[in-house]
Amino acid sequence: MADRPPLLIASDVQVFYGMSHVLHGATLDIPEGEVTALVGRNGVGKTTLVNAIAGLVPVQSGLIDLNGTDLTKLPATARRGLGIGLVPQGRRIFRNLTVDEHLSLAPPSATNPFTREWIYETFPRLHERRSSMASNLSGGEQSMLAISRALTIEPKLLIMDEPTEGLAPLLVETVRQVIDQLRAQQLTVLLVEQNLNFAHALADRVAIMDRGVIEHLFTGSEIPDTTTIGNLIISGTEH
Repeated sequence: MADRPPLLIASDVQVFYGMSHVLHGATLDIPEGEVTALVGRNGVGKTTLVNAIAGLVPVQSGLIDLNGTDLTKLPATARRGLGIGLVPQGRRIFRNLTVDEHLSLAPPSATNPFTREWIYETFPRLHERRSSMASNLSGGEQSMLAISRALTIEPKLLIMDEPTEGLAPLLVETVRQVIDQLRAQQLTVLLVEQNLNFAHALADRVAIMDRGVIEHLFTGSEIPDTTTIGNLIISGTEH
């Protein structure tokens, strides 16, 4: 695969929570039209990095650039308008809205390939539950809804933070198929995953994070097997 230009560049990103230094100069390029998997132990800064990209936590220093636009100081709403779609860990849907109402939150766009019809065809269970309150959906249905809601904004970059967390194997396979479809449509995906087999099966690039920095980055045929990746993650605790 030929090298693709980066859609998003995160360079030397520093983030603090109070006195706690969480990101220590995290740097990651995300090529256009590819799936980049971000893996690592719990607590090493993966969610903080994606929240920094989405504008949900402030960046003390560093650069976050989307296709030539500096996002670093922009609020989350502006980043969303520029095409940063987030499927957050824990889904964070609006419990008092129906499925249809969730899919109506973003203004319609004639250029968005991820129409409501596409969503309902991809997730037929959501079509069946379209008038149901989100609070009445199963965990798997809520996961489908969180992915669908992010697609309604016509994202250039879709960030998925632990999308398979708590899902039954059949639903994990559904999410895998959806990500494959998104890549086929040239959507750029940043996938944060604890399930190494899932991430490995989908990724064009694998970034391993430890202690607030990207320690290893593998691309294409250089991506090692899941056992090696797992060993690299574990070895990070010994630094």
